[in-house]
Amino acid sequence: MYKKFLKLIIPKPFIKTINKILNRNIRFVGCYKKWKYAAKNSTGYSDKIIFNKTKKSFLKVISNKAKYERDSVLFYSENINYPFINILSKIQSKHKSCLKVLDFGGSFGSTYFQNYSILGNKDKFHWGIIEQKKIVNFVKNLKLKKNLFFFSSINNYIKKHNPDVLLFSSVIQYLEFSHRIINYFIKKKIKNIFFLKTPFADTN
Repeated sequence: MYKKFLKLIIPKPFIKTINKILNRNIRFVGCYKKWKYAAKNSTGYSDKIIFNKTKKSFLKVISNKAKYERDSVLFYSENINYPFINILSKIQSKHKSCLKVLDFGGSFGSTYFQNYSILGNKDKFHWGIIEQKKIVNFVKNLKLKKNLFFFSSINNYIKKHNPDVLLFSSVIQYLEFSHRIINYFIKKKIKNIFFLKTPFADTN
């Protein structure tokens, strides 16, 4: 509630300046009748410049020059998401074996590395990420953490694993057929589904 109030009283040029300094460049603008029109007027990981920038940041993470990256921005200190990790740990404690987490659209493992001191435990967590083929192709020849795995499609993952936990972190809003994907996993009877960093609007 307070965020809405602040947006009303703080001048827009000032907000734009702050967002630029903090590298907050994501904006939701316009009203498009079809997905293809919105996609035409926006950029994402399919953009070559963004993809290459994120790759460079990821390489610094796995070479221990940074703790984690998010949208190519590097972070040099641990920043555990305790609300999420505490719930995940409780679920894991009830499992006799390793907890299989499917991070759908998890980029280069942003959530995994952000919480690596806990999620890096290969005896407790198996972290699978479904991403674009070019991301999967890029990481396949790299030396990754022992419990971190990448898959290029839902089918490739499901053939090998049945997830205990499904994570959608800042991804639903970027999927053209998000409801179909969610319903698919609901039919798989996955008991634990998390939505993190997902924007909502009061209007349609």
